[in-house]
Order: sequence, then structure tokens, then C-alpha cells
Amino acid sequence: MKRIVSNFLIGFALVGTLASCGQKKIVASQLDGRWTLTALQGEAIEMNNTPYFEFNLDENRVSGKAGCNNFNSQIMLDESDASAIRLTMPATTMMACPDMEKESKVLRAFNKVAYVKGGANKNEVILVDETGMTVFSLVRN
Repeated sequence: MKRIVSNFLIGFALVGTLASCGQKKIVASQLDGRWTLTALQGEAIEMNNTPYFEFNLDENRVSGKAGCNNFNSQIMLDESDASAIRLTMPATTMMACPDMEKESKVLRAFNKVAYVKGGANKNEVILVDETGMTVFSLVRN
């Protein structure tokens, strides 16, 4: 009996894990506009100044705040895969900030982004790496 319950719980956990990874890729052009960062690599963001991203796909750029410093980065899209997106390492202002460690993690994560996936609703997106792991979770402003 214990083995049946154990197998059931393992199966249930596996299904839950697969379901959480089940967001579908979406067209990167849906990123146009301003988004607030809610999580970085699966961990909720708690900073004095919440980071945000402003995507301008007509100009192939993203700008915003990584905490207290402004950033600018180029966007590269893939014509053969509408959900593929690459962000270059951003240029930033250089102010000293109380959350420099978290801000640095946000900026270093830019080069990990590979695809755009849909979130729980149309106002949420997830930027993921090559393996499908979450890099940035964003909510539309």
C-alpha cells in the first residue's frame, strides 16, 4: 500500500512539474511595450526600485531600469522562429545603489534569454533560456 501511495505522489509531482513548464512559445513581437520584472530565474524580485523593461521592436531595442540604474540593450529576432529573441549585454548608467547585487544579477541574465513564452494570462510573459528554464518573468504595465 505504501508503494502505491508513494508512486501516486511521485506521479502527481511529475505531472505538476511538467504542467508548470507547459507555457507555449509566443511571438516575440507581443513584447512591445512596458513590462515590470516580477521574478528573476524563478525567484520573486524584491527591490526598492522594481526593475522594468520597455521593449521597442520597431527599433530592435529594450531599455528600462535594472533597479536604480537605467539600461539599454539591442534585441535580435530570428526570422525562422518567431518566439526566438536574444538580448545583448546592456549598457547602463553607473550609479551606486543599495541593491547592486540584485541589479547585477538582472543585468547578467540578459545574455541567457533565448525564447518568449506566454504566462498565466495575456499580461504575463516569461523569457526563457535555451533549455526552457525561466530567466525573466514579466507582467505588462
